Formats: sequence, structure tokens, C-alpha cells
Amino acid sequence: MKFKMIPRNAFAPQKGVSTCYLEIDNWNDYSFITTFSLSLHDEKGDFHKIGNVRIGFVGQTVKTATYEKLDDVFEGGLPSDFFSLGMHKEYYEELYKLNDRLREKLLHALRDVVFSQKYLSIAEEQDVFGTALLRDTSMAAVKGKYSRLLAGLKELTPYDFAFVPLGDMFGGKQLEFNVIDDSMPSTNIHAIIGKNGTGKTTFLNNMVEAIINPTPDGSKVIDLDSYLEPKPQIGSDYFSSITSVSFSAFDTFTPPKEQPNPAKGTCYFYVGLKNPDKEGTLKTLDELREDLCESMLDCFYDPKQQKLARFKYVIELLEFDQNIKSLNLTKYHEEYVELIKEYPGFDEYKFRTICRERFLEILPPMSSGHAIVLLSTLNLIATVDDKSLVLIDEPESHLHPPLLAAYIRALSWLLNQVNGVSIIATHSPVVLQEIPKNCVWKVIRSETETTVSRPVRETFGENVGILTREAFGLDVEKSGFITVLDNAVKSGGTFEHIYHNTFGGCIGAEGVTLLRILVDIRDRENAKND
Repeated sequence: MKFKMIPRNAFAPQKGVSTCYLEIDNWNDYSFITTFSLSLHDEKGDFHKIGNVRIGFVGQTVKTATYEKLDDVFEGGLPSDFFSLGMHKEYYEELYKLNDRLREKLLHALRDVVFSQKYLSIAEEQDVFGTALLRDTSMAAVKGKYSRLLAGLKELTPYDFAFVPLGDMFGGKQLEFNVIDDSMPSTNIHAIIGKNGTGKTTFLNNMVEAIINPTPDGSKVIDLDSYLEPKPQIGSDYFSSITSVSFSAFDTFTPPKEQPNPAKGTCYFYVGLKNPDKEGTLKTLDELREDLCESMLDCFYDPKQQKLARFKYVIELLEFDQNIKSLNLTKYHEEYVELIKEYPGFDEYKFRTICRERFLEILPPMSSGHAIVLLSTLNLIATVDDKSLVLIDEPESHLHPPLLAAYIRALSWLLNQVNGVSIIATHSPVVLQEIPKNCVWKVIRSETETTVSRPVRETFGENVGILTREAFGLDVEKSGFITVLDNAVKSGGTFEHIYHNTFGGCIGAEGVTLLRILVDIRDRENAKND
């Protein structure tokens, strides 16, 4: 098999036989230049455009671009100290379309790390692999999604894992989470619901610790699919990443240090009000706005434009909220395209700085609530990949019921795109309306014990009032504070008016959630009667 290098912006020949073409791309990935566009003429002379691939070599530094180490024409394949990785799943989908003999021959010639553990073992030891080749993907995708695509298998795979708590947390009961691919309703979002103080947030924090820093005597996350008994703890590549999303400024959770390098195992990201770099402090609104602009740029920089397409679709889902719609977030991509034309060939760091400053100039004022909602959504679009786990704590803190429902739908759609799963700690029955009961754990604490169980009723699409009674295990209509809230809602006024003017802001988190629900129910009933 012959290989020919094609200069940037040139084209592969229209005719050829058994020849591969590597078109040079000078884009740098954190200063490494490793990217090529692969196409080929097969043994019959038919042309195939495969896609973008990154190629590195042993000992590579930022001083040497990959193409500088390759001859303009060479036979057989890459030298023995080279390795390659396709940039996107479409690359491996196109490879699978080739006949078996040609595909295997090409993968050997390119020393593809998905195809061969031998080539992966060589690559894993190199800085260029973790920094450049894995830039837009993860080790979980290399071993999972891309391998499946090369084998012609479905992209999505099921999950079956469980959290085994330490000591008597949740009465010592393990919480199982099962995701069935292509199920309807979707099973990729799970919820733990209960009153404040039942241990929901502690569960999320312990789960992060059990996956990121597992210990023999701590809480565990086990692989229920394993044939071994007892079931073992999940491996470091079971989840490609964990993202903690916290909407609360008051929980005691101190986020671990972010770990964005897939070559080091499970990545970790934190999205929330707390400042990971300054323990015990909260981010200012200006810092949240800067983070939002950075997340938009992460969505926009995507050669295959998959993240951009997801960005546009998710924003459309959320834009029925007038505050979000007024931000006109799609215009920022238009601004991004114009800046590319205005500053061609700029260093990536300098270009991102220019974009961020421009975005901040035109980004209108917003509340910290809307900022964290959008930041969490865009950050997830930018970072989630095959086998991502997203842990979300009390999203209802900043979302009224219709927007909360839309947020859950957008999250489910996004996770379905990337084969991910989410667990939400909540005390809002609105979350339960969006997921089936086999994805819900309800936590009830009495004076002597805490119990966890599945709901008796089906939750997906059920009435909010019924779900409230189901979740909290009491007749809420007879609860004193709910009667007071219900009477205030019947007297009229918006949520903001009742919260700020009637109660002077003196309502706890559960009360705020229920007040939002009561106002929403009243407004829906009034709309039907008009």
C-alpha cells in the first residue's frame, strides 16, 4: 500500500489504485501539529474519503510536526515508532464500510490504537497522545465506542452498575442503576428524591470519591455486568468522565481538583457556584459569565460541528424561557465565524482571548441562576463523551417547573447522543415526571432509620400532586406550611411576588420548590378555563 502526502488546501488525485492520501492540516492541538485528512483509492480505483486522523510518534515534542518526519511518498505504512487515532466516530464508521481485507491492512499500516492494543501500549506512554491525539475524545471511547464501530456494532451500550454505601448509609442498601439502550422512555437519567437531610447530596459526593479515588474500605461503585462474584469495583475506564453540577451555594461539598487528561484515567469536571481554585469562596457573576463564554467556545471549536449542532438543538429546547431567548445565544457562533475571518492563522490561545473579550462585550446581564443553568448545559455539550457520568444536585434551585422539565429533556437527549448517564439528587417531583419509576430511588428518613425504595406508582408522565405524595411518604395537603403556601398562591401573584413580597424570601428550599409547582399548576388551570 502506497501513501502520498498532500499539501494543505491541495486535493488528492482523481484517479489512482491502492493509494492512501494524507492531507496535511497545520492546526495545532496545544502546540502539537498532528492532524491529517485521510482518503484513498482502493484496489479497484474507487475513491473513499475517510476523515480526520491524528498521527504521533515516540518522543515527539511540540518542536516537530508529524508531517516533518514523514516522506512525501512512502510504501507499506507508518514507521514502527508511529501511531494514529481517528478524530471522530465518523472516521471509524467510514473505515468499517471498506472491505475486511482493505480495512485491516489500512489499520495496520496506520498503526491505529483502536485496532491494536500493541499500538495503544506504545502511544499511552507518550505526551503527544494524552495532549493532542486524545484532545476531543477519551480512553473510554478508544476502548468502547470506536472499537464497537470498527466491529460494526451499535454505538450505544447498556450500563449496569451499583453504588454500595459505606456503613449504614441508606440502611446499607446498594442503589442499582440500569440503562437500557434505545429504551422508551429513556433510562439514561436517574433520580434520588427525598426531603432535605436524607443524604442525597452526600450520596453524590461519595459516588465521586468512590470513582475518582477508590479505596478498599470506602463506598464502592460495582460492575453488575461482571461474571465475577462478588461483583468487582468498576475499572478506571468504565466512565470516561464525571461531571459534578451543583446549583446550590450552601452545600458543604468541596469539589476535587479537575482532571481533564483522559490518559490519566477517569476525567473529572466541576460546574457550579463554588470556586475550585479558592476553597470556601463562590464565583462572582462576572466569573460565571467568563466561564459561559469559554464553554461556548468549546462548543464552537469542533471540525465536525457535532458539538455545534448539539448546542443549537439544546438552546432551542431551552429558549421557550424568555430570559434565555433574549440572550440570543446562536448569534455568538455567527460572531465566532466573523472573528475567524478577521483573525486568520492566529494562535489558538490568543484567538480564544479575542473571542472571549468580544463575547463578554455583547453578553447581556443575567441572573446567577440563568448563568449556572446555561453554563452547566454548555459545559456538558463541550465535555461529555462516550460513557460520561453526570451528577446533578438540586437543579430545581434555579429552574421553574417548565424550564426544569425542558432541562431534563435536553439532558436526556444529549446523553443519548454520547452514550452517557446522569443521576440527579432532587426534592422536585417535576424531575420524576420525566423518567420512569425504575430510574427513581426515593429516600425517606424517620427518627430511627433511613429507607430507600422504588416508587410504587409509575412516575413518567404522572400528576405532580400524586408524585409529591409518593415521594415524601405523607399526605402533603395536610402539612402546615404547604397549606400556607397554597393559600398564598390562591390569592394571586407571580412566584417572585409571593416569594419576595408575601414571605419576604423566608422560605426554605423544599418550600421554594413546592411554591414553584403550586404556581405552575394554578397558571395551567387558569389558562384552561380562559
